[in-house]
Amino acid sequence: MQAGKYAPRTPSYKHENPKQTGIIMKKHYHSDPFSRVKYLITCLAILGFTITAHADDIKESPAIPVQGRLVLTGSVALSNLVSYLAQSFSDYNPLISVTIADPGGMAGLDALINGSADMVLASTQITEQQKQQFQDRYGYMPKFIPIAKDALAVYVNNLNSLSSITLQELDGIFSSTYRCGEAQPIQSWDDMDVKGLLAHRQIHVYGLTVNTGASSLFRQKALCGGDFKKDFQALTGPDAIELALTSDYAGIGFVNSALRSSE
Repeated sequence: MQAGKYAPRTPSYKHENPKQTGIIMKKHYHSDPFSRVKYLITCLAILGFTITAHADDIKESPAIPVQGRLVLTGSVALSNLVSYLAQSFSDYNPLISVTIADPGGMAGLDALINGSADMVLASTQITEQQKQQFQDRYGYMPKFIPIAKDALAVYVNNLNSLSSITLQELDGIFSSTYRCGEAQPIQSWDDMDVKGLLAHRQIHVYGLTVNTGASSLFRQKALCGGDFKKDFQALTGPDAIELALTSDYAGIGFVNSALRSSE
């Protein structure tokens, strides 16, 4: 598998709690940091906005300038992209202040439903329960607008000789429930036929926090809906995963591939 590297972009727009895949909205009435790690496997995800406005509610621009505030929150994977979209939006609507936060897609959906956000940047589809909660509050259903594709990537340190991995093996490494068919836990690199200095080292597992859509997708696809093991280390954002895997050659971790460069 070709080695993958992360090249996070520096966003040009205002962020709150910077991090980073769809959008959900509601109506208004007025360098190369990952050069020392390589990826093993990816899972695709649709990135989009979930919004609260219906298409037939969108009217032509009024003759007088619109002003106010627009709050977007949610997915780590979308925040950089949406920053550039927001920049263009502000060029046409200079009297509307746009605030972008990225605590994770799951937290973003909660913010949309409780009314503290106007749009959510979503890396997973909104559930039927969340749709009902939204409708109970606002009286209509939210609208999901897909805008991009993302993928989860599993990484190890570049000193690790492992070149591929299966979903069943990931379940044995990351989970405590083994729902994907692995009969027993995979605890050391020797269990993965890795030789040399790593052979008898315990596998250290890393990933994104549970309030992200990426973590939810990983649990669904790699753990068959199961639970993470007790020593799973949930970290905040791609930078934290990068730091962990470049300093821990016995580590393995998952993160969005949206920031990975094409090199």
